Order: sequence, then structure tokens, then C-alpha cells
Amino acid sequence: MKSFPRKSILALAIALASGNSAAQLNWDVELGLGYNSNIYQTPGDSYTDLSQTVTVNGTPQSPTVVPSVKSGLYLPLNAGIDYETMLTQTIALKADYRLVTQRYLNRDYSNGDKTVHRIDLGGEYIFKQVKSRKDSLYAGLFAKNVKEYYVDRDSGEMKLAPGAIDVSQRYYYDSIGFELEYKYKTGNIQYGLSWVMETLDYVDPIVVSQYDNDYQKLAAEIEFRLGRPTKLYFDFSVANRAYDERPSRDLNGSMFASYPAREYDYQTIETTLRHKISKAWVTYLTYKYSTREDLYVGYNDYTGHTLKARLLHKTERARTRLAIGYKTLDYDNAWAFEETAGGKKTYDALEASISTEIPQNEHRALWGELKYNAVDTNDSRYQYDRYRLALGYKWEY
Repeated sequence: MKSFPRKSILALAIALASGNSAAQLNWDVELGLGYNSNIYQTPGDSYTDLSQTVTVNGTPQSPTVVPSVKSGLYLPLNAGIDYETMLTQTIALKADYRLVTQRYLNRDYSNGDKTVHRIDLGGEYIFKQVKSRKDSLYAGLFAKNVKEYYVDRDSGEMKLAPGAIDVSQRYYYDSIGFELEYKYKTGNIQYGLSWVMETLDYVDPIVVSQYDNDYQKLAAEIEFRLGRPTKLYFDFSVANRAYDERPSRDLNGSMFASYPAREYDYQTIETTLRHKISKAWVTYLTYKYSTREDLYVGYNDYTGHTLKARLLHKTERARTRLAIGYKTLDYDNAWAFEETAGGKKTYDALEASISTEIPQNEHRALWGELKYNAVDTNDSRYQYDRYRLALGYKWEY
């Protein structure tokens, strides 16, 4: 895995800004203190792990697992810098960098830390502009560096492969990608088209199948104004994720190195109704239909349905957002614990959140958020619930 050129980011921003006195250089930092009631998304109850076999008194059987939920305080950080300059009247150069981290204060839980770096560099051609709305075409490159530990969800301990081989960095990866996006925003009906391709290069722990993959996504969006206070949005996308070495599973849930590399096709249709109740209140109602298709024998294919509702309240003193969502996945060919004895896999998830931001002046604000999410599935390894509370301060310049 190649290292990410983090040291060059600040130098790039300074060099770009110094080359043009009319350039716009903006930055933002969001820092706080948070509490996570379930750091590793650990199941709350004991369960029989049908994916494992142990021998007791000469008899093979599935072990009983007694999970241990860990909770703790963490420091969330979200910081970014973006640069934009007009090379001509119609061509803009853009560069962005963002850092998102969470770091637990109790270093016994340091394997719950996560860090994401992303840098974007591209150009935008503006066909037409009417005030703040514009018709444009953007093309650019991006690179990401992600560090997230692979842990045992039941205990929070670093994951080990057979032979006590450390594979805790299995989720570390670098990626590089290209994106192309066209936006038409000056007409009564607004729409956009986009294409993203990305190559993800994961750390390669021995013994374990690799996660390296290529990802592509084509998307379209369209916006209608139904009346002065009401808008309707439609989003459509198709995507493909092709793994280099990760084997497929057969219809029994078994996975062998001799099977072809795993590949999935995705389709998504989403519609959102936005209604402005008053100057301060806005509501959003969203429904999303999604599918995934395994291109080998169809194992782990699913059809998903997601419902979301959001309520936003905005005044000069505060901006508040309340959201709730429910998601269900219907698996046509998949078994809980990847074993036929587990029965047909089921999955339901609930999310709810409330967040607020209180401006202190034009550039600074206090913020707070409370999030709850729960997953209900008959594959008990992945069933959990948790809440996260965070408070902090935000700077934007």
C-alpha cells in the first residue's frame, strides 16, 4: 500500500493561493468531545455462532459467544481547506483537502480510532451563470487515505487470523479516482449527471482474502418545482464493484479460493419531497429503492427499502435538524452466519438524530448532536444498538 502525500497538501494550497491575488482560499475546523455507548457495534446479548465449530468432549458444536460492550469518550475532528481561482472567465481551478478523525481518550480503546484524508484537484467549465446558479462541467482527480482497524466486534480486540497472525490493518487503504459531473441549474427544471471511478488498494494481510477493488458509479438527478414552497427530487444510479482477489460465495454461503473474484452490481432509485412550511421550517420526505446483484451465483443479492423524514428549523439564533430513518433489506439468496442452518438472512435498521448549531458570529458557532442507531438481524454477530452524543465548536473562514 502506497503512503499518502499528506505533507504536500499545505504546500500546494500556499503555492496556489500565492499565484493569484484574486483566488479564494477558505478553511473550516470542527472540533468537539463525544461519547459513544457502543464503540465496536457489539451485540447486546449472548448468541450461538453458527459460523464457528469447537470440539467439546469429542463432539463438534457451535460456541456460545458472550459479547462485552465498550463505551467511551472521543475527540471528533473535521477540518478542511479549499481553493478556487478563475483561470479565465469560464474556467475555474479547484483544490480541496479534508481530514476527518475520531480519537478515543481512553487509549485502551485506540483500536476504535479512525482517520480519513481526502484531496481533490480539478477544473470546472462554466457554460452559463445566473446569479448563484450555473450550468457547469467539472472534471477532477481525488485521492483518499483511510485508517480503520479490523477488530473483533464481540470484544473490541484486534482481529487475528489462524496462527495468531495480526490482520488488524485489513481495513486500511489508499485510493485514487476520477470524477466527471455536469450540472444544469439555470432552468426551471434542474438536473445533473455524474460518473465516478475509483481504485482502492488495501493493506495485504496474509492468509485473509484481499479487499482490493475497482468501483464505478453513474448517476443522474433531476429537480422539479411543484409550487413556490415545494420541490421534488429524483436520483438514479447504477454502480459496480469488482474485487481483485476476494472470492465469491456459492449458494450455500461457502467461499473457496478457487471461486471467481467477487463482483457486485448496484442500482438505486431515490425520490425526495421538500416542502417549505414557513420561512423557518422545512420538511423532507425520502424513499429509496436499492438492489445488489452478485454476478457469480447471486449469493447475498438483496432488495432494499429506505424511508427517511427530516425537519429543519433555521433562525438567526440557531439551526436545528431532526431526522429519522428506517431501512430493510430482503435477501433472496443469503443465510445468517453464511450457514444454511442459520435460516434466510434478515436485516432491519433504525436511525434517529437531532443536531443543532448556534452561531456566535459570522465565522464561529457552537454545535451539538445526538444520534441513535440500531440493527436487527438474525445474524447475531451484526445485531447492535448504540447512541452517540457530541458537543463542540466550529470555525469557518
